[in-house]
Amino acid sequence: YKSLEASFKLDRLDQKSKKTESFTGTILLSGTRYNFVMSDQSVMSDGTTTWTYLKESNEVQISEAKTTEGAISPTTIFTMYEKGFKSKYLGEKTSAGKQVQQIELTPEDSKKNYFKIILNIDKTAKYVSEARIFEKNGGILTYSIVKFTPNAAVTNDNFSFNKAKYPGVEVVDLR
Repeated sequence: YKSLEASFKLDRLDQKSKKTESFTGTILLSGTRYNFVMSDQSVMSDGTTTWTYLKESNEVQISEAKTTEGAISPTTIFTMYEKGFKSKYLGEKTSAGKQVQQIELTPEDSKKNYFKIILNIDKTAKYVSEARIFEKNGGILTYSIVKFTPNAAVTNDNFSFNKAKYPGVEVVDLR
């Protein structure tokens, strides 16, 4: 895809306390550029600069855009399987009323803070519809794609911070 837009739900289960935290958000991706929004923050990157806006403090932190090799986030969820993993096909099943193909990923680097990822790939639309990340500390992160729009319309403004839209924002330049 040249771009994509997705709404997602993130559930974090702490297996020790049996507590689950849930978050929702949206992501707009185009190449190395992204716009990631959750209830408490927005993160935008044009591929060179990253702006992290914290709603509660009305603050934006500016930093150089950098990607950590092998990091997992909503911005990498659609492509993370491409390298650094051993994969195993687990078969087909029905999930949320749709036929999916399941793939288990095991990181080649044993120093990662997770030991396994299970991907559900929507069999018809051919995109990652869910990723469950099993952390070594006992946590399970589940990213569920609620709505997926391939080749979404984007402009450069989608991937940069416009100070005029945030009256009184405090700017913290960390570059």
